[in-house]
Amino acid sequence: PPPPPPPPPAPPASRGHIPTPVPSSCVPAFDAAWHCATPATQLRSYYVTGAISDCQDVFADLSRCVRSRFADSETSEAMYVPRRRAVPEWERHVWEFREAYVEMEKERLGWR
Repeated sequence: PPPPPPPPPAPPASRGHIPTPVPSSCVPAFDAAWHCATPATQLRSYYVTGAISDCQDVFADLSRCVRSRFADSETSEAMYVPRRRAVPEWERHVWEFREAYVEMEKERLGWR
């Protein structure tokens, strides 16, 4: 009998290629934009930061998702190259400790 055919080549993910996280749907991005624009989220933003959120990063994500639907696969993958996202002001910790206080407490608790 003839020898068995060679196995098919491994998919790119198993050869060290990390697939780009192109979403299959824009619904989560739309939900995030809708949530950001709700009065409750805006009031929380105003309470924490003293300013109403413009939701710029959330709407940029929604726009990128919609644009990727109309682009070819290479272009849409290039749109989703991992990027560092700035932490919104309302997600940051409200209270920031002074370094002098932190050092004083470390000494008091014997953590030095």
